[in-house]
Amino acid sequence: MKKITFWFTIFIGLIFGYSLVLADLGNSPQLKLEHSFKSGDNIFLDSKNLNSIIISYESNIDLSKYSLYSVCDSKSQFLDSSRSQYFFKFKYKDKSCSNPNIVLKDDLGNVIVDSLIKVRLIKNTDLYNVFLDYSDKDLKVLYKKVYENVKKYSIFSNYEKNNSKKVLSFLKKSRIYKEYLYSLAIIENIINNRKQKYILPVKGYKLSNLNSKLPNANRGYRKEYTDGIHHGWDIDAPYGTEVVALDDGVIIRIVDGFKSSELNNIKRGKSLTYLEELHNLDILRGNQVWLKTMKGELIFYSHLSEVSQNLKEGKMVKKGENLGKIGITGIPGKNYTDYHLHFVIHENPYYKNKAGKYSFDDYMSWDWKFKGEKVDYIKENSYTIFE
Repeated sequence: MKKITFWFTIFIGLIFGYSLVLADLGNSPQLKLEHSFKSGDNIFLDSKNLNSIIISYESNIDLSKYSLYSVCDSKSQFLDSSRSQYFFKFKYKDKSCSNPNIVLKDDLGNVIVDSLIKVRLIKNTDLYNVFLDYSDKDLKVLYKKVYENVKKYSIFSNYEKNNSKKVLSFLKKSRIYKEYLYSLAIIENIINNRKQKYILPVKGYKLSNLNSKLPNANRGYRKEYTDGIHHGWDIDAPYGTEVVALDDGVIIRIVDGFKSSELNNIKRGKSLTYLEELHNLDILRGNQVWLKTMKGELIFYSHLSEVSQNLKEGKMVKKGENLGKIGITGIPGKNYTDYHLHFVIHENPYYKNKAGKYSFDDYMSWDWKFKGEKVDYIKENSYTIFE
């Protein structure tokens, strides 16, 4: 009897305790969350002002202790609340971030279900890579359109720190104004830079007057696997001489660590397609850097002994910045010692519908500067494009 009484007491205690837990859970409201506002869709990672965004959620519980989170280095700040709406400022500190997802976390670090927000991450090079593919005419038309929008939204330029519901529309339009203004500055920079000439890519060395080192020179000995034509200029200089950016621009492609065994990948034959010939030329360039200039032209720097360690694809570089050093990579022949920079200027066709969307094959297919022109013309006009 005593055993029955003991177990009955334990059973009653468990039931009573469990009931108290249920009662406590019943008194805690279930979180109801709804994303209600975002000041903009775009994050400009290189901007000090547009690398942040204001986000709000509507909730039936207090979110003031919660925070926004991204896998990238970032900062979350709770700003204010208005009734059931909670406002946060979220700032990206990582300029190389590629993950567009933002979530809300509670004060214990748990991710809140259905809190996901996506943004569009934009780097300066993304904008430049598009705008550089505009012709001078199209770029001026674009400038005019963006400028008109800057004027249109300029009445919203003085927005400061009031984040209540009454000014949410104003906040969005203020953001639009700043984004147009930011884009306008980049377009204006391109237009101004296009008025300038290129510097020579090897400091202290001039363009050669030898016909064999100019565009369109005969390369008949390569006719079996290329078009048999020299597409650019050769500048002779000692091994290891520094090669520099001839203009401000964007690094489009880097090939480093070239091995002579890669020459075995060259295709040969009379029935090669034009693209196959271009791919063969790509192998023959060895270590190389592709630079898209402010004019939208693409420069191939070839046969480099090494590429600057500071370079990476997608990086903006300044005129005169080191890109690498002169060598002979990609050139067949074990005893070859004619150290030089081979560089080609490819002319942008400025197809507006392809702006920012060109492939490597597209770039290789662009006509080279002075294609088809005679030697005298090339010599006479080369310094119209160089300082």
